[in-house]
Amino acid sequence: MRKILYIFIALLIFASTAQAADLVRYVNTDNTCDGDEDGTTNETDGSSDSAYCALATAEADLAQNLVTGTNTMTIKVSGTAADTTGVTIGSDWTTNSTYCLTITTDEALSNSVHSGTYPTNTYRLESDDYYHAISVDTDCLHLNGLAIASTGNDDSRAALVDWDSGTELHMTNLIGKYAPTGTPTTSGANVVIDLESNSDTGKELVVANSIFYDFEKGFFYYGNADSDEYYIYNNTIVHFDDVGLNPTLYGSSDTYSAKNNIVVGLDGSTDCYSEESTASTDGSTNNLSSDADVHGAAGLASKTVTFANAGGDDFHLSSSDSSGALGGASDLSADGAYAISDDIDGDTRSDWDIGADEEGGGSGAGQAGSKTGGNFNGNFNFGLN
Repeated sequence: MRKILYIFIALLIFASTAQAADLVRYVNTDNTCDGDEDGTTNETDGSSDSAYCALATAEADLAQNLVTGTNTMTIKVSGTAADTTGVTIGSDWTTNSTYCLTITTDEALSNSVHSGTYPTNTYRLESDDYYHAISVDTDCLHLNGLAIASTGNDDSRAALVDWDSGTELHMTNLIGKYAPTGTPTTSGANVVIDLESNSDTGKELVVANSIFYDFEKGFFYYGNADSDEYYIYNNTIVHFDDVGLNPTLYGSSDTYSAKNNIVVGLDGSTDCYSEESTASTDGSTNNLSSDADVHGAAGLASKTVTFANAGGDDFHLSSSDSSGALGGASDLSADGAYAISDDIDGDTRSDWDIGADEEGGGSGAGQAGSKTGGNFNGNFNFGLN
């Protein structure tokens, strides 16, 4: 009888585990869509199981409660044509740190992965929406490997990502730029990320191995809730004309950690690091700045970085760079909060260069890192396996 009971319990556990799944869906901008697609394959023949033509269409069609379904979902994007509709990941998505939504490129797909420069023939999201390219209003979203441009001509609050609500946002291996199609009609604060409206407590923001350029405010973020954690690791932030890296955390018991970032302005009037944070824990180190101010320990200030082709917006490090960026980073492969071991191109970091690029590697798909500590614990499935 006891044996039968054990078998019954084992079957219940198996059934419960079997219900959990990583649901994978596809967006391919080269598909010829008629609205009947369900994205279950990456086919581009217009059939009912072929890829969605736009991320916004996929989001609207797939929105669901991943928590009660005990599922994660990964949306893989590809295509040679630009995806030109802004996306809102709305509150009709129910997610958490265990059952999360991931939007990613995939090296196994053609026309998916950028090469560390802004692409013209692989997937890119280009939105002229007034406020955002991607708006986030769900608890957990991971963005990996995307190329994103804000192209609108009203830059008064243009943002790549507007984080309205939610508690976990990871942005890894991205390349983003502000690229208005004409002359902006107003002068304001185009930014990489805006979370001023997000009052949720205990937020976790991770931005790693990413390149952002041509934004007025550079990488600006604002938080006034309590117990937030911000990890800004190995990014390259360049060609901004006001503020580069501006942490503004005004809550209690916040954690802020900026490590191995390159921040280079357009001229001497820019402010690479503008400190307005009251975070109680600050583990920042090994950052590099083009002006006299640099944040954290072991910083490199007033440096001129040599990129592969800055005039052509190629911000890979040059082998001739003498700023100290080459080999000047802290090893984050065993970081106590968020561990990374490769760069934006998927190259394994060995010398540990500052910024998004490990000089001397090739091109490929950067992998999301892994959460190793802090307030958040859960299963982090990035849909890349």
